Amino acid sequence: MSTTAIATLVLNPFERTIQYKNVKKEINDDYWETNIAPILTPLWDSPKDRLELFLYRENGSHLIQRSKYKRNHQTGEYKWVSYEFDPTAVYESDVTELRDAIQEKFFDYKDVSEKEYEEAVQRRFARDSSLSWAKVKLVRNFLLQDSDWTQLPDNSLEDSVKALWTQYRAYLRDFLSLQEPATPYDVIFPITPKEYLTRQTLDIPAALTEAIGDQGTEADYLTSEYHFWKLSSNSLTAMQQRISTYIALQTMVETTGRYGRIDIKRFETTLGYSDTQREQVNESRGEEGAQEYLDELIRRIEAGEI
Repeated sequence: MSTTAIATLVLNPFERTIQYKNVKKEINDDYWETNIAPILTPLWDSPKDRLELFLYRENGSHLIQRSKYKRNHQTGEYKWVSYEFDPTAVYESDVTELRDAIQEKFFDYKDVSEKEYEEAVQRRFARDSSLSWAKVKLVRNFLLQDSDWTQLPDNSLEDSVKALWTQYRAYLRDFLSLQEPATPYDVIFPITPKEYLTRQTLDIPAALTEAIGDQGTEADYLTSEYHFWKLSSNSLTAMQQRISTYIALQTMVETTGRYGRIDIKRFETTLGYSDTQREQVNESRGEEGAQEYLDELIRRIEAGEI
C-alpha cells in the first residue's frame, strides 16, 4: 500500500495526544489511564515493549512505531530502542479495532472536555455575578415586548403562525414556573416561531442530521430540547446593548419629542445622574463604565422607574 495518503488518526502515547483529521487533543492523565490505557494493554503496550506511535491513513494503511527495553551487551545497560513494527505481525482486524476504539474515545473525550469547559465558564460567570435573576427577567420582558407586533390585528400573519407566537409569548410569561431553575444559568429561552419555521425549510443532508440531530424539525413547537437556548456571555451582552438602545430611543421620543437622534446627555439626566455623576461615567467609559451604565438601566427598569 502507498504510505503517502493523509493520516486520519494519530495516537501518540508519549505525548498522550490523539489527532483525528485536523483536530488534536491533549488527553488528561485521568482519562488516559481509565479509557485509553486499557485499550492498548497488553497487545499494543507492555512494560518492556511500548507503543510510541499509531498512525492510520485514509487509504487503510497504517504505521506502528514501538520501542523495546533492550540490554546493551557492551555496556550491560538497558535502554529504550525505537523500531518500526512489522504490520504483517498483527491481524488487520486488530488494527481496525484499535482505530475504531481510539476514534470513539477521542469523540467521548471531546464531549467531556467541552462540557468541563462550559461548566468552568459558567462558574466564572457566577463568581463575577454576570447573570442575575433580574437580568433574566429583563431579557424575558424584552423578548415579550419585541414580539408585541405579532398580536396586533394588522400583523398579516397566518392564523397558524400567529398561534405559534401566542404559544411563544405564553411560555415566556410562565417560564420560571414551568422550568423551576435552580440558578439563572439554568434558565432556558424558547426559539422564536420564525426560527422554528425556517429550520423546517432547510435542506439538511442526512449525514449532517445524523451527526448533529434534526434540530427539532420533526417535533411540534416547544416539544424538543432543540427548541430552547441559554444565555451566554456574548448573547447577554448583545441583549443588553439592544435593550439600552431601545430604551434610549423610547426615552428620547417620550421626553424630548425629537425623532432621529439619541441625546445622550438628556437621556442620562432622565436617569437621574447629577453633573458630577455624569462626569464620572464619561471618564470611566469603556468596558467597566459601560457595564455600570447597563446595570443601572436594568435596576431602574426592574424598579419601574423607566
